[in-house]
Amino acid sequence: MSVSNWQGKFIGYSKNRNDLNHDPVRYHGLNFANIPGMRTDPFSSITVVNPAPEYSDPTKYDTTLVLDRHGAMSFTFDQYNGSPVPTLNQIVGDFVFPPQQDFFVYRTTSAHQDVRVIIMIDQDHTAYAWENGGLLCLKTNPTVTCMATQSMVSFDMGTPANVLKQYSAKNKGYSCNGKKLAIAITLAPSGLIAFGVGNNQGNAERYVSDAGAVALQNWFDINNMQYDKYLSTIKTPPLSATFTEDDLDMYQISAIMLKNAQNPKVGTFVASFSPSYGYKAWVRDQLYGQLALFAIGEEEALAQGIEFLAQAQLLNPAFYTTYDWFTGRPVNFVEPQFDSAGQYLNFVERLLPYYKDNVPLLVLDRSMYLANFLVQTVNSDKFGLGPRGVSIWEENSDPMTGKPKDHMYYTYTQVMAAVGLRSAVTLAKKFGWGESTYQNAYDRLRQGINDNMWCGDHYCRYKTKEGAFDTRCDSSTAMGVAFDIFDSDRQRVHMKTLAQNLTREGEGTGVARYWDDPFFYDGKWSPGGIETDGRSSPWPVTTAFTAFAEHKLGDKSLALKRRDWIRSRAAFGGIPVGECVCIKPDCFVWNSAPDVYEMAGVYVLLSLITEGMFELN
Repeated sequence: MSVSNWQGKFIGYSKNRNDLNHDPVRYHGLNFANIPGMRTDPFSSITVVNPAPEYSDPTKYDTTLVLDRHGAMSFTFDQYNGSPVPTLNQIVGDFVFPPQQDFFVYRTTSAHQDVRVIIMIDQDHTAYAWENGGLLCLKTNPTVTCMATQSMVSFDMGTPANVLKQYSAKNKGYSCNGKKLAIAITLAPSGLIAFGVGNNQGNAERYVSDAGAVALQNWFDINNMQYDKYLSTIKTPPLSATFTEDDLDMYQISAIMLKNAQNPKVGTFVASFSPSYGYKAWVRDQLYGQLALFAIGEEEALAQGIEFLAQAQLLNPAFYTTYDWFTGRPVNFVEPQFDSAGQYLNFVERLLPYYKDNVPLLVLDRSMYLANFLVQTVNSDKFGLGPRGVSIWEENSDPMTGKPKDHMYYTYTQVMAAVGLRSAVTLAKKFGWGESTYQNAYDRLRQGINDNMWCGDHYCRYKTKEGAFDTRCDSSTAMGVAFDIFDSDRQRVHMKTLAQNLTREGEGTGVARYWDDPFFYDGKWSPGGIETDGRSSPWPVTTAFTAFAEHKLGDKSLALKRRDWIRSRAAFGGIPVGECVCIKPDCFVWNSAPDVYEMAGVYVLLSLITEGMFELN
């Protein structure tokens, strides 16, 4: 889970493992804080320990982690070594990162015992910690972290092994070079610590001084008021028979997650708050997530994403699949994925009213470049199709054997290329690019899709370069209906076949990616081994794709049922979870939880669409 100050600083909290099938890989707690525009790791973890000897090993804790609509991350250490912890021995903690502030506040509560807050450093370079005038500070190049506490009993410094054994020597300073360092702050049963992370000691101390301008406890109320103010400004469906208090709870928490996923300093948007996904911005997910922010009234967020991608490094001839959330640098992943080229053009068209007559030149140049790439590809292709590449599901190899796969004509990619060329026609008209070039390519591609990708009662997953089909249903093809690219007389037939094949629990419930999909079950590349209860488990994003199309065809009650199903799979009163859930309603995939766009983003979009407040196409 992650929250930000809405100005490019973020903190992230993680559980101790990525999934239930593998051993812990970290301590529970905060696992990063950053400086705007940089990817930094001033600590490897900030965790808590119950001083009672029987609960002193932080690797054995398990927690219940909750995010509320005020952006407060709270946890309860209620499991130890697989067994429940008695209420009197449980530790409750929460964090807030108040908007527009450069510090975050950590509060711990226990029934009657002191709590030890452990700051762990696990780095290859020199680290140094010291106490100065009541402040505890820690330097790990290129950052300094300073801490101010209330209700502190004592603090220790040393190696993690010594500190975790309640190392008692009160060092004024402790340094390590290529070794691990730990600071232990012992708090009374209710204690607070403010943390400031800066690029030098002066900044870090100033940030903590700002926190101390009021009682640290008061920052929780200040944070709540600022979040309430924000939520009052966003576009929100009114309560009704189809949009209940439960819907509103998930909508607001989802909106908060979207807000905290946006990096306004760089223009990136993170796909998942899980550390196992590397804090990357998948271009496709970024643009859809920023579209959800656009839909609730945060138009600037989409503009920031478009402007970032206008100058982002390309993997010739189009975007990399992912970029680093903190810095915007490309991160080579599964390449190439070309659907984002068309998506980019469509979202630039959406922003024309926002930009008025002042579209940045870099945006226009990148748009023309991508539009010309699509034109050249379509005009030179023997089927009249767009680029071949890797699918939206990132399959560059066989999911069971790992054998490399050739690049294919994936239907979703073709649909998004057509959507992009259709938008390029609008841009060409406005900016004098030569409208007919793009109109002719769009007409050729749309005809190519409808002539070459139809499999009798549905549009296929993909076509090989030799012309063979993968005839399995793929829910991403629903976007050919949602964006009105498929022939109108085939759209309803296609959706009927798709829903019959991929809906997993009955009408209006969750939808799988494609038939016999082994990912997150017994597939070779499943990151956590078997995490679901069968092949073709449902995904919230594919359920939303299906609902977008059903709503477009007038099946509004069915789209509402799918929206209700997505909410039914959320956690703890509406907290979005991972990109995939089990077929039965009793588990979800840990590795990507929480997935920002693929659950929170699509829930916001689908809520606005089904309540008549936004149109996808």
